[in-house]
Amino acid sequence: MKDLIRQILKEEGRDSALKKYMFTLFKRQVDSGLSPHIPYEDLRRKKLTVHIESIDKWYFEFLENHYGTSNGFAKAKTLYEEAVKTFTEKDLKNVGINVGEDKFKVFISWMEFLEFTNIQMNIKFGFRINDCYLETEDGMKTYEEMLDNTFPDYMWNDVTDILRRQVEDYLQIKGYDFGLNIFDIDSEWDD
Repeated sequence: MKDLIRQILKEEGRDSALKKYMFTLFKRQVDSGLSPHIPYEDLRRKKLTVHIESIDKWYFEFLENHYGTSNGFAKAKTLYEEAVKTFTEKDLKNVGINVGEDKFKVFISWMEFLEFTNIQMNIKFGFRINDCYLETEDGMKTYEEMLDNTFPDYMWNDVTDILRRQVEDYLQIKGYDFGLNIFDIDSEWDD
């Protein structure tokens, strides 16, 4: 019985220390002018991902306390939308998505959260590509060159389908930084 009590106290102390560490980390992000987010890569390196459910819960609690809101989950969705509003190929590379030699800037024009719970959700969004320079079978092409009637439709579909998948993967991965488990993503091109 004493061993059980000792084990429980040890676990509670560890959780308390980890929570304090996470709150300090979130506060430092805010003080630096950043949106508070969960640094998954850092947690993975420190072997703290086994505590991810608690960390997500503490993240929502931090958002409620810091922003004076009653719903940290709703605030996390707002911060997520702001964080992914515009991004480039460099952002995709930073989360491990291989974009080859492609160069582009993506603008998310709208986003809708569907069928969500605090555990899992789906999103639908519209996006447009700006300043695009993409790798094709005929070499590197700008967006305008690919819109030319001489550019074959099957190549256009191949290139844009790959780019769409990369954008969807990026949004799914970035969701984790805000405690959001995005299960399914549906996107539409905005022109």
